[in-house]
Amino acid sequence: MKSLLPLTLLLSLLSAAAAARPVAIGGVPTSPVIETKLLSGGREGLPIWFLPQLGLQTRNDPQDVWLSYGARSLRYTVQGGWQASGFVLAAPLPAPERSGAGGSLHVGLEVLRALGLPLGGSAQRLDVRVARPSVDVPEPPVPQVAFQAAPKANTAKVDMAKTNTVKTNTVKVAVKITPTATPALTSTGQTNPVQANPVKAATKAAAQSPAPLVAHSPAQPSSVQVSRVPTPPSALRSASVVPTPLPTAPGLPAKAVPASVQPTPRQPTPVQTVPTQSAPTQPAPAPPPAADIAPAPMQPAAPSGPRIVGVRSSLTTVRNIQVQRLVIDLSGPATYNARNERGGVTLFLPQASATPGVQTLESGDTLTFAPDERGVTVRLDAGGGQSQVMTLDDPDRLVIDTATSLSADVPPPIKEDALPDGVSLNVFGGLSLLSFDASRYAPHVVTAPSGAALSVAELVRRGGGVAGVNGGYFDPPSSLPVDFVAAGGKLLAASLERRGTVGFDARGAALFGFPRPRYMLSGAFGSLTVNTVTARPAPTLLSAFVGDGKAAVGGPGLLTLTLNSAATNVLRADMNGTVPAADLISLTFDPARFPQLPRTPGSPLQAVLNYQSPDWQNIREGLSAGPMLIQGGQIVLNPAREAFDVLSGVWRPTRQVAFAIYKGQPTLAFLEFGTPETFARALHSAGVQDALRLDSGSSATVFVSGGYLGTGGYLNTVWSRPVPNAIVLVPVSTTGAMGAGGKVK
Repeated sequence: MKSLLPLTLLLSLLSAAAAARPVAIGGVPTSPVIETKLLSGGREGLPIWFLPQLGLQTRNDPQDVWLSYGARSLRYTVQGGWQASGFVLAAPLPAPERSGAGGSLHVGLEVLRALGLPLGGSAQRLDVRVARPSVDVPEPPVPQVAFQAAPKANTAKVDMAKTNTVKTNTVKVAVKITPTATPALTSTGQTNPVQANPVKAATKAAAQSPAPLVAHSPAQPSSVQVSRVPTPPSALRSASVVPTPLPTAPGLPAKAVPASVQPTPRQPTPVQTVPTQSAPTQPAPAPPPAADIAPAPMQPAAPSGPRIVGVRSSLTTVRNIQVQRLVIDLSGPATYNARNERGGVTLFLPQASATPGVQTLESGDTLTFAPDERGVTVRLDAGGGQSQVMTLDDPDRLVIDTATSLSADVPPPIKEDALPDGVSLNVFGGLSLLSFDASRYAPHVVTAPSGAALSVAELVRRGGGVAGVNGGYFDPPSSLPVDFVAAGGKLLAASLERRGTVGFDARGAALFGFPRPRYMLSGAFGSLTVNTVTARPAPTLLSAFVGDGKAAVGGPGLLTLTLNSAATNVLRADMNGTVPAADLISLTFDPARFPQLPRTPGSPLQAVLNYQSPDWQNIREGLSAGPMLIQGGQIVLNPAREAFDVLSGVWRPTRQVAFAIYKGQPTLAFLEFGTPETFARALHSAGVQDALRLDSGSSATVFVSGGYLGTGGYLNTVWSRPVPNAIVLVPVSTTGAMGAGGKVK
């Protein structure tokens, strides 16, 4: 019996090998490493991470697997098994399982057939006939709420304050209700830069619908641009009403408040024609203090200015931001003064009149009108939101837009109609391209202090930029980069010399390729190549480090030479360790191993960043990540060249980011979900000329300043972890101020 065990095991292995079949997509063989696996019960299966290449959308979570193909979806949970959406299961399906100990999660071919995926081929090869081969970009994953797909729409933006024409020369006054919250790191290392309004979130939770996501339908060409815009909910109300009278209103004249009048809807009075020579609506001088606004009880004199004739309000929700537009209709042009106060905004309209009262808006905000003989005080209690006040004419209106965060657990979205000048957003289904006018913005590499990680928003702020994307790969425990990083002409992290790289010259022009950057030393001894860049002691190597004034270098028996700011002479020579000053290059080595190097201050010794490629000699900043996706308008994805493992890690389907060139402009690219192959095809279909994939997954972040709450907006819909470096778009007028530095303190 003992002699049969090895034979049984051998037959089992041969049987498993015989059951494995290589996979072809539409007759075209895939990578040699892709084949079916033998699962329990003799079933064949495919890894979930590979399924997006077959046209599926997936969630690769052992506790909550989700697969979608066309109109059919399947979701697996440990408690409930497989649940179908869009069709009815004819028979139970086997659970997903791992292939081998610690292997990738697989699903059986019968699960894929239930979804309607065409499977064919022979005993020697499995062939998948993808029903929609022209679809290069997956639709966003279905929200996992009652397992129903979010509706897709392609709607135009509606101006609720004006349905005919919009006055272009409006006067805008920004009113910040509460100070902008400083981004704060949570215990998980995430950044929550906005404060949510829990009261408003709780009262509106039942009425809120998922944020509208506008995407092109599968029938549309993938190159058709579709704007993602806020879409008013179908139950939106817009009515002209008279504010509800107050029985008693503190601070108001008693005789001015009717005691028994019930609120009744009424149409606005005819709008008075404003002569063309009249002054446009504009802010008025500040009113007296609030305590002086209410006079002694008396009937106001006949109004000599405009009257408030109605109020309209509307609500929209964009991701986690509730946007309220409040429109106050006027019978004529008016001046006003806005005063920000805690939790709300107060406006004073001199010589205006209104019916006193309080109106509770759909959002739960409270609007109060307090007239007196000098004008009307309007108070909006916004519950922690931030407001912007503007006026419109033809007809005359006062508009207050208020944005409120309903949840701090979700990054605020980008406000597309308030992007910085020279910045544009193009959306192709799940792919978003944020592009920058190359004459106005230049990309720069901005890094955190050595061993530290910061949010992308913080790196953008410290670099003086308007937007940014996370950079290359790094070691999470130490926050140290694992591949090439250069800023200000200095090498901050050593290169693996095999991964895709993007570099920038002094003007911000980008170059994509595969250089091999090293520090080269020259002096009376000749030339010498530095082995690595690190602050850690490396007794057998010649190492370099760009100081930050905090990190110590060297160690027992090692000599550290600190160069001057021009990196041409030895400034200091220290045995057994030292702390180099910020931005100065230090060289650490064992004197016995490198006897040719100088030992004393004042000795000539020059350190130069050499890319070992003629095209790269003018590059001053850059970083490596990979894989390289697009070069010269062609897909150049080659994981073997860059030594990437396509079975795990980088190749798993997740959210993806890249630095790209689109229509000649530096561009930050974001794909909501997919593999590097999916990302490359999407970028190619959109017409991107060059693109390098950056660290993705839990690091993927695209941030742009501005936004609904003044704290910026994000393309990513979940918070990402802090990172040690980022590519930041900086206005060209301020790039000179950065000097040599992308390294921030």
